[in-house]
Amino acid sequence: MAKIGSISVKRRCFFLIFRLAKIVPCGYILRTMIYPRSLAIAACGLLVGAARLSYSQDTAAPVHAPPAIATPAPSIDTVLAFDATIKDVTVSNGTPEAQFSFALTNISKEAVTISGVTTSCGCTVAKLPEQPWKLEPGAHGEIHATMNLAGKSGTVAKSLTVNSDKGQKGLIVRTTIQAAPTAAATPGAQPTPGAMASPTAKPVTHVN
Repeated sequence: MAKIGSISVKRRCFFLIFRLAKIVPCGYILRTMIYPRSLAIAACGLLVGAARLSYSQDTAAPVHAPPAIATPAPSIDTVLAFDATIKDVTVSNGTPEAQFSFALTNISKEAVTISGVTTSCGCTVAKLPEQPWKLEPGAHGEIHATMNLAGKSGTVAKSLTVNSDKGQKGLIVRTTIQAAPTAAATPGAQPTPGAMASPTAKPVTHVN
């Protein structure tokens, strides 16, 4: 009966021995097969080794993939060439509006579609040849803008944003309004007693 029990234990332990052959040296496994009395001890050792291996795998530091780097969108300057980004005009006092125009050319090998132009103020309106405006490679044209000067003085600047399928482009329109001429003094006239000369008005700059 003892021999039969020993064989039964041996058969039960063979499964653990062969499954964990990578953990325990082969020489040790052969020794346990030659000496059946040590099979029980070997099985306990294998179980402990398997538990340690499983614990080390569970507690291993997780490997995190590096964050993806976003590719920046290409600049619109690589597809559209403008004659300037800032346009200035000088007008006399009382001028109702100022006119601007920006020339641009499609320097890319693909068509560019301009969907519209937004302005920073309702007093300034931009106009495209057509909307949407499609420029084939090598095509050129102009964007016109009108600034209403009613109630304004000094230097007034407004921004325009060109919106296209390739990106955006910021432009500036700036108007300098000349001060109104002062009335000439009458020869021989004497200043009113107690009256004080008013200081010269300084131009006001409006930037939006």
